[in-house]
Amino acid sequence: MKKVFILFIMLVALGNLVFADVGFGAWGRTVFSLAQGDDTTDLISQSWGPSWSIHRMGVDFNFTSKFVDYHMNLRTSAASGTADFDSLPNMYVTLKLVPDMFTLHMGQFNGDGFDLFRKTSPHPLNDKNNGNVGRMGGVGLIGVVAPKDSGFEAGVMWSTPDFGTSLLEDNANLVDIAAAYTVPGTVKFTAGAMSDGVRNIFGRVEILMVKDLTLWADAKYEGLENATPAALSALVAGGYKMDALTIAFAASLAMGLDAETMDWAVYPEAYYDLGAVTAGVYLGVSGGDALGDGLGIEAQPYVVIDDFNMRISFDVTYNTDTEAMTWAIPITVTFGF
Repeated sequence: MKKVFILFIMLVALGNLVFADVGFGAWGRTVFSLAQGDDTTDLISQSWGPSWSIHRMGVDFNFTSKFVDYHMNLRTSAASGTADFDSLPNMYVTLKLVPDMFTLHMGQFNGDGFDLFRKTSPHPLNDKNNGNVGRMGGVGLIGVVAPKDSGFEAGVMWSTPDFGTSLLEDNANLVDIAAAYTVPGTVKFTAGAMSDGVRNIFGRVEILMVKDLTLWADAKYEGLENATPAALSALVAGGYKMDALTIAFAASLAMGLDAETMDWAVYPEAYYDLGAVTAGVYLGVSGGDALGDGLGIEAQPYVVIDDFNMRISFDVTYNTDTEAMTWAIPITVTFGF
């Protein structure tokens, strides 16, 4: 029976080659800090980007046919003088078992994961999310039910620790499930239960009524397992485009219900498209128990040279309690095709 099943899959794959579309793409990012320093020294240094933005390049390969799709994304990273392929690329096969109704995705979902139920703020560079809630990632199978024109979509991921052998009862504890329903031009509701290290449940509401307005809010609760401290986090994010001016914002709240802690942050940003260049400013203000009596402040006025996708900014961080300050002048270049 196993051989018959494998032969069937091979025949389906061979038949799809005749009617397939093959796509290839690449993307990259590099950051070089022209100058940087802090309040503890008069010395000025240089570096290759902050920790989240090491020199990177990726290659995308997509094979699309009537019944089967293949996707692979390989990424290279360079940091501390080393460069290699990331050990966990995105690579999976999609079986369109019931066209316009049910698809099955099989393989490895890492890096950007499987983001059908994830949402991020519209900040161009410093986008925010509620701990990546809604993202399905790891090794496993993802079944998606999305009847055409119904406004409904649901997904279930059955994960395994890796591509090796694992126990069924252990894998059952890793199941992710999420669903969404859209009322066209009005609102979209999303909810689910995820296992990204710890079990959590989440819900989201997205407003769709106003043209050029993005507005949504979600909340996540952790603590369903006895060993996990109870915690609640929420994020409100959105943006509005008015001709050449775009405004983006996000506000987050995190509460440790067992530890009785609370932290908050707001991130407004505005940028104006002048044609050849775009000028903008990004701000961040945070406070709460993690910062004690002080506030954390960050500011990034910047310009983007559109033809080169080159962003030059002056980044400053400051703590009002400790009076610690850092500054940097990074140049960020991105590309993609």
